Amino acid sequence: MAIDPKVLAELVKGLQAAAAAAPAEEDWAIDDEPMEITVGAEVSLGDYQAMITQPDDDVSEMKTLMAVPTGTILDELFLLNDGTPLYGLPAGANLALTGLAGSGKSVLSTEAVIRTAARGVPTLYVTSEDVYKGSTHRLDLQSRMMKKAEVLGLDWEAIKDNLIIMDAVANRDLRDWKTFSETYKYACESRGIQFVIIDSVTMLEDKRNSLKFRVMEISRYNQVKGITCILVNQRTSDKDWDSYAMAGGHGIAHAVDGTIIVDKGRTYQSDQVNELGKRGTSVRMIRVMDCRMSNFDMSRHRVMISDDGFLRMDLSPLPVPVKKK
Repeated sequence: MAIDPKVLAELVKGLQAAAAAAPAEEDWAIDDEPMEITVGAEVSLGDYQAMITQPDDDVSEMKTLMAVPTGTILDELFLLNDGTPLYGLPAGANLALTGLAGSGKSVLSTEAVIRTAARGVPTLYVTSEDVYKGSTHRLDLQSRMMKKAEVLGLDWEAIKDNLIIMDAVANRDLRDWKTFSETYKYACESRGIQFVIIDSVTMLEDKRNSLKFRVMEISRYNQVKGITCILVNQRTSDKDWDSYAMAGGHGIAHAVDGTIIVDKGRTYQSDQVNELGKRGTSVRMIRVMDCRMSNFDMSRHRVMISDDGFLRMDLSPLPVPVKKK
């Protein structure tokens, strides 16, 4: 079909106008002299000085690595420099906890929350996938936590006094990043929060590819305030298990202090076979992939969900290959 010459002329005219309004090529080029600025032109030299520092000459300022016990199998995975157990998470660490759905991340998280709160530690639990307290017949998260506390012999009154909940399932306003971050800051500072679990951080992504920046902002805030935090995340692929394949990409791993994997899959690689059992074995496992704050046990440990609903080490004998005659 032929195009009306008048329509074509208008289209060309519009494209020419857009091209004329576009920045010239040299406007996008790298400066011949990068960072060509005049120091002190807009702020005083004192303002610059306030943003830089030097190492302390007082050795008493040197801090030692401290532990935040969770009472869970997580406490067995972090080590001192000499290889002895830290018996807890590195205090002030922000740790990603990732793995496939159903691998046991939330099971582990809820146990860590109630055990830590029961010890008198001000604790914040953010839930974005499971309503905390509902008005229906649903067995809600609070009811399941109460049952877990009963099984573990923990004092629910102590847990109640030290636990704060942010429920983004029931409260849709918390799915807005500005509201979430303001509420998070208020909860932490008004209650002196020392330990946080966010299950899961995927709810923080209100714009495409924004998750790593949200995690980075939370991590920075927690570092300044000395808050120990576990950020639960999901593995993005059913195939790439036992890896950094998490929602938000590898950038998440760089935004936190360490990454813990709680996952399930089939053994394939030789190192998986050596630690988890014969090739093709279907297993659950836990391992620490990295931690910048402390030494850690990087080996894979088989885990299981116990009959009473807790993530525990699987101490049964390793499946071994059957030798053919």
